[in-house]
Amino acid sequence: MKRRVRRGLGLATLALPAAVAAVFFTRESKPQPAMAPLPMAVEFAGCDEVRAGPVCLVSTSTLTLWVPAARPEQVRIRVDGVLQRLDLEPLDDGTQARVLVTRNDRGLVVEAELAGARRGWRLSLAPSEATLALDEARALKEAGQLDPAMDKLQAILQTATGAVRAKALGLVARVHLARGERPEAVAGFRESIAAAHAAGMVSVEASDRCAAAYTLEAMDEFAEATTILEPLNGLAESYPKAEALRSYYGALVALGYGDIRNALALLDDTITHSVRMGLEMQANHALDRRVSLLLEVGRFEDAARGLEALARAVPEGPPCRRAEALNNLGAFQLILQDNLPNHSATDPRMSLRAATALFASDCRIASGHARALHGLAWAEFGAGDVVAARTHIEEAEALAPASDRLEHFARLELVAELRLAEGEPEAALEPLKQLNLHAAAVGAVNHQWRAAVLRARALGASGRVAEAAAALEEAEELLDQRLLVVPLGEGRGIYASSHRASAALLVDLLLQLGRVEDASRAARRSRRRGLSVLTWSNRVARLPPAARTRWYEAIARYRAARRELEETGEDWSLARDALRTQRRRRAAARAALAAHADEAMAALTVGADPNASILAAPVEGELILAYHPLPTGWVGFAVDSTGVTYARIPELDVSAPVTELATRLLAPLADRIRGASRIRVLAYGELAAVDFHVLPLDDVRLLDSHSVVYGLDLPPRPTPPVMQVRDALVISDPRIDLPGARREAADVATSWVQAGLQVEALVGPEATYGRVYDELSAQPDLLYYAGHAVYAGLDGQAAGVLLANDGKLTTTDVLSLSAAPRVVVLSGCETGKTGTKEGGNLGLAQAFLVAGSEVVVATSRPVRDGAMASLSQALLDGESWSADDVIRRARAGQLSAATARMPGWSAVRVVVP
Repeated sequence: MKRRVRRGLGLATLALPAAVAAVFFTRESKPQPAMAPLPMAVEFAGCDEVRAGPVCLVSTSTLTLWVPAARPEQVRIRVDGVLQRLDLEPLDDGTQARVLVTRNDRGLVVEAELAGARRGWRLSLAPSEATLALDEARALKEAGQLDPAMDKLQAILQTATGAVRAKALGLVARVHLARGERPEAVAGFRESIAAAHAAGMVSVEASDRCAAAYTLEAMDEFAEATTILEPLNGLAESYPKAEALRSYYGALVALGYGDIRNALALLDDTITHSVRMGLEMQANHALDRRVSLLLEVGRFEDAARGLEALARAVPEGPPCRRAEALNNLGAFQLILQDNLPNHSATDPRMSLRAATALFASDCRIASGHARALHGLAWAEFGAGDVVAARTHIEEAEALAPASDRLEHFARLELVAELRLAEGEPEAALEPLKQLNLHAAAVGAVNHQWRAAVLRARALGASGRVAEAAAALEEAEELLDQRLLVVPLGEGRGIYASSHRASAALLVDLLLQLGRVEDASRAARRSRRRGLSVLTWSNRVARLPPAARTRWYEAIARYRAARRELEETGEDWSLARDALRTQRRRRAAARAALAAHADEAMAALTVGADPNASILAAPVEGELILAYHPLPTGWVGFAVDSTGVTYARIPELDVSAPVTELATRLLAPLADRIRGASRIRVLAYGELAAVDFHVLPLDDVRLLDSHSVVYGLDLPPRPTPPVMQVRDALVISDPRIDLPGARREAADVATSWVQAGLQVEALVGPEATYGRVYDELSAQPDLLYYAGHAVYAGLDGQAAGVLLANDGKLTTTDVLSLSAAPRVVVLSGCETGKTGTKEGGNLGLAQAFLVAGSEVVVATSRPVRDGAMASLSQALLDGESWSADDVIRRARAGQLSAATARMPGWSAVRVVVP
């Protein structure tokens, strides 16, 4: 910014004698007292220990600092007053620095110019205190000499005080833990935590709190583990690493609770804070856990991206760290290879062989060596080398027992797989019996499911097909249980799809047994699995009073948080630093929003829908076409009031020409199709992308001869009373860039007003999130939206219509409504789209149906502006708004658009519950 200069004064000053000029400038430039810099928070790590204050205890150490909201050129760092010449790196909307300090240094100062203000932060430094006796006890413990270690610690405790006593007590607890004495370890940690707190040793207290939480989690004492971690929030002010530790161990506890969404969020927080502070091992541990969890819930593509980062992070040394990292990497690569066969992942045998070699030479840890051999056995089995797999699993058994229950489960499963592969299905049943028994004892539902599927394969191979089918029915029930803990938006649909093996095998076996109706029911329940748990419109009334109150309170919190988030959109006029801070706050608000939605869903599990297992019967004249994958190929079921028929379908390519798709999907069931007047399509996974209504049958499109609707197959609802439609909501072009949508919606609003309806029209900037949500909460009978829409997010939870002021009405918002409009028309791109990898998943149209709508007209892919204009005219041509009449008029509109060759007409679908 240029300084304004008064020219006359400047020339006069130049003419003054030097002494006079000096007096003039001295008077004008009288020094002002230096203002202290404003405080700021800096994250740091690398101290040997940290006392409250904070005081960083160091010998010769490299500290890693992270200065938030600052660019490198804005940051100055001094040690004992000396400006440091450092290579500063931009990182995560801030700056990272590494500073070498010694035991002789006493203070480190960081200054930064942020938003026009000088900010500062100071860290006191002090020399580390030598604790030779403790070091000797620690070495004994690490060498496995637990009794000598305990004796030495007890001797130290005779005279120790302050920090030394706190650390000795923590080591005593760790010796108990190494002995397997968990209750004694927890008691010891409580004592060490109290001593560390009294001594002001925040780093010691934080470490022992985490060790105690880890022990309690292993004992399934999740509430106590959560309680013992809570004070870490307060410790983080003096010891920022406590934030990363709290997130990491909090994630482990959340997993114990089954709170997958929270666990993933906490692991992300751990990685963020650890990377900022240069805590490489901590970041890699969290990334390792995150990849493991993503693999467990079936998010394989997300896991693959994390796996690439893990592969880059494998350390060159020391040998044991490298061996463990390679072992974990190989195990993850193995799972990915099984579930993403086209993924270009490295052969897991390379990582596992390298880990095995290290454990056999430079890192002689028997348990680690056994784990690596076990993983290698699985990899060889996957590669088809049963002999090598058998050799490696026997070597692992001889070296060491399983180190934890998950490894024990995996060993039992592999033994069963090997016996099956060796032609001994009856012998495979014994390890599977053990696996199911042990998994059930600890509530490991996923492993129970795996045991049930493998048991079915063994029984089938033994010719006991009916027993195999019963085992698979058990597996399907287990999958329903497990799905309840996978939150919407974290891969619920993907999880169900990745575990479709039990349903595919069950349907196939039931067909072999001639139980065709049972097979069709199993296929339909499998397909709707991801959605039926969401049908809370029928559940709230059945909730006990306390649970109903919890539901209403959770929904109220969701709505309030959602409105606040929408109203505090990003303010691009803010300075860069302030904008970064606002973004972080909005990210935290979005996480809280998801938690409120999960809380509401959790309340509903108490009021389970007694109709959940019932399948809606076809109405008079209707034929249900339901498709489901088999172990090889597909099956198509034709269900009407007279019964069920089926056809096996070879593998197919959904991008094939419509004539080929019709030959595969319709022709085998043509006789039943010809006898119906309406077709309800229940497509699974990738078949959701197929426009069945345009497939030819008898040389004409299916739509030319039949009404065609696309069903969710939700549990049946009470028949709605016949009610006169009274009011409607019309939303038009909120982003003010679709003139065709504006005209289309204006025609609809005018027509409805002329028909005597009460119409609320929100046009352009009027269609804000707050207005739209309020109007929907008023429960209009009809909704017509014409504007932009998107399909996004896992499970489609981020799909939505775009509103004014960068607002968006999402699927989760729709699901939070007390009731949905009876008839909904969504004239925009992808308003009826769902994921194509899942069975029956969620999109915007599906959310309205789950929330209670009777029929939704939507699109399966992007369409041009005004593409639904002719359809809207047909929809308006009638007074009745029953679902049947809307379906009839929608078909007329589709045929009119097809005749006129309107671009994108085939993307329009009528979707029903």
